[in-house]
Amino acid sequence: MVVFKRRILRRIFLFAVVTQLTAGVPLYGQHTTTPPEKDSTTLAHSLKHLGAFQGHIRSFFMATDNASPMTDAAALAFGAGISYESPRIHGFQLGLAGFFIFNLGSTDLGKRDSLSNAYNRYEIGLFDLSNAGNKKDLDRLEDLYLKYHFRSSRLEAGRFELNTPFINRQDGRMRGTIEEGVWMEMNEIRKLRVEAGWIWKISPRSTVAWYE
Repeated sequence: MVVFKRRILRRIFLFAVVTQLTAGVPLYGQHTTTPPEKDSTTLAHSLKHLGAFQGHIRSFFMATDNASPMTDAAALAFGAGISYESPRIHGFQLGLAGFFIFNLGSTDLGKRDSLSNAYNRYEIGLFDLSNAGNKKDLDRLEDLYLKYHFRSSRLEAGRFELNTPFINRQDGRMRGTIEEGVWMEMNEIRKLRVEAGWIWKISPRSTVAWYE
């Protein structure tokens, strides 16, 4: 599963880089005698009609200065990701997104404090709460969904981000919470929105694994 995720992330980033490098290169047909119109000759123009790409870069430094003899802690994290959402085709949309995090430097976050005998509580939240020693496998395939729009409502299935009073990203560190399931939002009645869904997996913020 880890290898599969990494392959997907590599392909997404490679495609994004190629897109940026070739955005200004004209695309002419083999037998074209005159150049096409300027607005339709670039790959960038074509991609606007194929969907939307978004990039995200985030860096976070955190340090805790405890009173002696308790242990001090510090960590510097850097992450980047990219997402893609297709245009609507007969009401359907496809989306995917991936994000990776690097531990650029930190104290030993998996070491217990000599006085309290407790593990680090704050800096570890930049990486993986479930595995304090994890400094390499910090990538996550976050979005992979199929969405259907009908009138003012929508139905989506797969991995996606919810923003409700009960379930939301809680995005206070490097990465927020992601869900996997089916979700519906109904907006057919004026001044009334109804949301309902079935969530079978969740990846809480500050983790990279999925839990039932």
